[in-house]
Amino acid sequence: MVSFNKELFLFDHHIQITRQPEQWLNHVEASMKLTIKQQMKNSIERFGFQPIEEWCLDYPQQVAISSLHLILTQEINDQLMGICYEDEPDDMENAFFEDKITIGQVPPDM
Repeated sequence: MVSFNKELFLFDHHIQITRQPEQWLNHVEASMKLTIKQQMKNSIERFGFQPIEEWCLDYPQQVAISSLHLILTQEINDQLMGICYEDEPDDMENAFFEDKITIGQVPPDM
């Protein structure tokens, strides 16, 4: 598929186009979601292992931007937790940030 911005998006699964658009469009949507989910996992895992200029070009814009948002938000949360709760018990971190993203490691629910 080619986006409005002329960006090529390759699906991980083949879509069979039939005469019933309701069916194959549902397959397109499902395949797109699975492909983006897999690419998000890959982008988070590989983020710290290559220059950001190369990393950004390896993924579609939507995936790169969303992954950067996730990674940077987690890094900011980690920094704030270190500053705000240094004297608090360790379980405070678990109470607020149970679903932690670590660069190079995919969260279990993705």
